[in-house]
Amino acid sequence: MRNQPGHRPAARRQGGAEPQGPALPRGLLAFSLLAGGLFLGAPAFAQPRGQAPAQPAACGSNLEITRSTQLEPNCRYTGTTVITGSNLVLDCRGATLDGEYKVPRTLVVGGQRGVSQVQIRNCNVTGARGNGVYIGSTVTSVRIVQPGGGRPDSNLLPQHVTLQNVTSRRNSGGGVYIDGYVDDTTVLDSLVEENGSIGIYLDHDSRRSRIANTRVLRNGFGNEGDVPFARERTREGIAIDSSADNVIEGNTIVGNKAGGIFLYRNCGERPNDPDAFLRVQPTTNNTIRNNTIDGGSLVGIAVASRQESRLRPEACMLRLDPARGVFADAAPGNRVIGNTIRNVPVGIRVSDDSNVVEDNRIAAASDCIRLGSDQRNRLQHPVRDLTVKGNTCQSGGVTVLPGTATVQGNGPMTR
Repeated sequence: MRNQPGHRPAARRQGGAEPQGPALPRGLLAFSLLAGGLFLGAPAFAQPRGQAPAQPAACGSNLEITRSTQLEPNCRYTGTTVITGSNLVLDCRGATLDGEYKVPRTLVVGGQRGVSQVQIRNCNVTGARGNGVYIGSTVTSVRIVQPGGGRPDSNLLPQHVTLQNVTSRRNSGGGVYIDGYVDDTTVLDSLVEENGSIGIYLDHDSRRSRIANTRVLRNGFGNEGDVPFARERTREGIAIDSSADNVIEGNTIVGNKAGGIFLYRNCGERPNDPDAFLRVQPTTNNTIRNNTIDGGSLVGIAVASRQESRLRPEACMLRLDPARGVFADAAPGNRVIGNTIRNVPVGIRVSDDSNVVEDNRIAAASDCIRLGSDQRNRLQHPVRDLTVKGNTCQSGGVTVLPGTATVQGNGPMTR
């Protein structure tokens, strides 16, 4: 396969049909489904059903992946690698995808095309000026408020994407960014490390992501760290922002600047930005279990982490409306179970209704568990219907703000 500078061979789907949609920038290498293409022996992974064997990719820049592909282990692929095909495996075999701090994203899954059943394995991703791995759509119709609070056409979005044994490190922004409306993403056995912003971010209206057996280490130091072009604000290891039905389990989350896992609904930040819009989906029905969290300047796990925020018109679209149950944050109905948390000021903080905190082991400098919200109290709507039991506080006490209520028959909060 030849790498012709400035030329992009036509990518064809199986059966010879031309793909639809906008052309990608000049310089992208498309891996075409050409009959008789050579490949390097038997692939080291199972091919998706109905897919041809993997095609090898020579060292190059700005790759477009349209079919199952194996990269050369000793290569450094620069620019942005874009996956625009479905039912495929990209096996980097240890190769590095390096944006060299010249591109906003180093690895893009989807972008201008909807894709599904994509597996990404054994990749090292670095050097994005923004987010290292981006899973989402850049189609304009997807990035606007949907009529009636609905969802965009799922065919425009990535679905059923799996990252396994992927390292995303030293990107100026986040390590892995799962964008709005993306469903069924899995991150397994991976490393997200030393990124300038959030390690892993689940954006608005995304659903059913699973993050498991992954190390999320030393992210979110902003310009306090040494990652080039990182922004000033410091952040947490994993952020779940207006996202639902996710499972975060069995991860090691250590040394992230602000803390471990924050669940929240942001207030419609940047109201003058045409790409920003008000979140409707609360962060709900998420399960946070059996993770180890060590270190952070604020809190290990924060549920409704922005409940105490002041909603200034110049910074937020959201307006408080206590009569209709609209508060600064919305993260009800989540489960925080069986986690080990240490070396933080506050172990677990819960500031919204109907959450479960059970069987966690915590060593905190100040509060082992903190329940309730000062702002909700000022609005005369204290936090209620919490289930808190069976937790072990090795250090730090339990603080329950006035008016905060557990469910009837809750029993002892700690062992």
